[in-house]
Amino acid sequence: SSSEEALKISETSCLRMAELIQSFKRVSVEQMSFDIEPLNLIELKRRLKESAAQYSVPISINITNSTANEFHTFSEGIYWILNELLKNSCEHAKSENGVFVEFELNNQSLRIHFYDQGVGVKGENIDLIFDPFFTTGRGVDRKLGLGLYQTKNIIVQLLHGTVEVNNINGLNFEIIIPLLLAEST
Repeated sequence: SSSEEALKISETSCLRMAELIQSFKRVSVEQMSFDIEPLNLIELKRRLKESAAQYSVPISINITNSTANEFHTFSEGIYWILNELLKNSCEHAKSENGVFVEFELNNQSLRIHFYDQGVGVKGENIDLIFDPFFTTGRGVDRKLGLGLYQTKNIIVQLLHGTVEVNNINGLNFEIIIPLLLAEST
């Protein structure tokens, strides 16, 4: 009957959709090509300022307590995640105050505090922002909701770090990347 055919087509479509979603969820850092190299915070600061100028957003970047002699890491991965956070802030923060980034490098880790003093995220959404396909901009400029998901994957899987987020006076990200990355990869 036609209802059985329609049901079969719906079931097949749902299964294909589930497979597609699973393949998107496997978007991994392995597909991105980053090399371990010495981290140059001055160069990273310059590049972030260039990106902020392209997005027309004021940015303040501070480097404190840079006591480590040399920190080898996936420097391009760190730039990628910060640029993604910067783009996200530009699109969603709705703040005239701009973006603030603080780097603290010691003999054990690199701590990055990124905050925007914008409108933040609705309370019910704060725990969802790193989920694949979560976006508040669906249908606007073809947003897919993969940027923060990929950001977290790079921090956790590639850099062996942690990321925490809170919603106090805007969106605040606290990223910690261990210094011993080169020995663990």
